[in-house]
Amino acid sequence: MTKAEGAEKAWRHGFRGDFSIVDSIFHQTKFRAFDQGAIYHGLVVDLDTMKTIWLSLSETAILGPFRTIYENEEFLCMHMLRKYKGNPLRFQATIIHLKYEFDKIVHSEVIGQELDYDPSEGQDWDWKDYE
Repeated sequence: MTKAEGAEKAWRHGFRGDFSIVDSIFHQTKFRAFDQGAIYHGLVVDLDTMKTIWLSLSETAILGPFRTIYENEEFLCMHMLRKYKGNPLRFQATIIHLKYEFDKIVHSEVIGQELDYDPSEGQDWDWKDYE
């Protein structure tokens, strides 16, 4: 399994409350995550706080497709799309940067951009594929 496949699997399972993969690939004490505002509101958070935030987000967000931008032994950059339930529906494109040390994720930075359109329109996938 590539780093990207493992990270995506961890993200998807974590959003369902299953953190077994997260616990196996994220460094338990060294890990820190930073977000430009969309998820963590500019805070640096530890692994337990990130898990709590993911559980909270899972009530309103659907994780769409992930795409690997770049991957090597120490760094992974992925693009992810999200749909937020509600009225009105909201969509977001997200870039995720993950830094690895000794095959464990020690740092995450997430940068999100609100979209004014549904990114599934005209594509060969649908949000139902990810619910």
